Amino acid sequence: MVSKKKLILSAVLALAVCFTTVPMMSVHAATGTKGFSNQLSVKVVKKSDGTFKKINKESKMMQQARTKLGCPYVSGAAGPGSFDCSGYVAYTMHHSGVALTRSTAASYYRSANNVRNIGNAHRGDIVLYSSGGGICHCGLYYGSGNVIQACCSRGVAVRGAYDIGQSVVAVIRTYTPAGVLKVNGTAGEQVRITGNGVNRVKTLTDAGLVETALRTGTYKVTPMTDGAEPMTINVHYNKTTRVEIPAQTDGAAA
Repeated sequence: MVSKKKLILSAVLALAVCFTTVPMMSVHAATGTKGFSNQLSVKVVKKSDGTFKKINKESKMMQQARTKLGCPYVSGAAGPGSFDCSGYVAYTMHHSGVALTRSTAASYYRSANNVRNIGNAHRGDIVLYSSGGGICHCGLYYGSGNVIQACCSRGVAVRGAYDIGQSVVAVIRTYTPAGVLKVNGTAGEQVRITGNGVNRVKTLTDAGLVETALRTGTYKVTPMTDGAEPMTINVHYNKTTRVEIPAQTDGAAA
């Protein structure tokens, strides 16, 4: 229990160092194709019956974040019953399986992670505020233009992103945007999936399907049979893309 508390406190200190030492002029906009956590926004779990379950990590983080709604704001607090802004962000990240260390905090302003404004935000992204000068407040993007945050006046609450009288100066992507590829075909058939640094072979289950999480982008799905042509597909953010593998004819099988 003590070790967990130390981890959270060290994460809060890392955030504080980041806020006070990184000049605002170093903020750069980016495409948001990669999150600082190096985790995909969705994952797929294979169940005992051979079917698959999709887990949305952004939704899971917001579920965790909501468990602390109404907790009071206390300067320097990192939970579990009270929080300041960075303590709340660090606590939620830690309990959502996202590592938050001094090195990741220092890299928040890198262009690969910073999508700059609320219009580009995804749930679970870190929202950084300033009232002039350095960064002075943070929260987590909740969706629909809202941020869940620990603030002096209301404690932990969901508020409009611009309702606290400070300017949003950065939005840090937490999870790499991803979707799910679902392949249907013949049980035991193998397919190769390539693209965006991926090169993996999947075997269809007895139910004749396979599901896998992939970062958004373009991929090729190729049946591992002689003469099979690759199929080009696009994986979209938090969507499921379905591919049907044609059944082999007797001539093809021969």
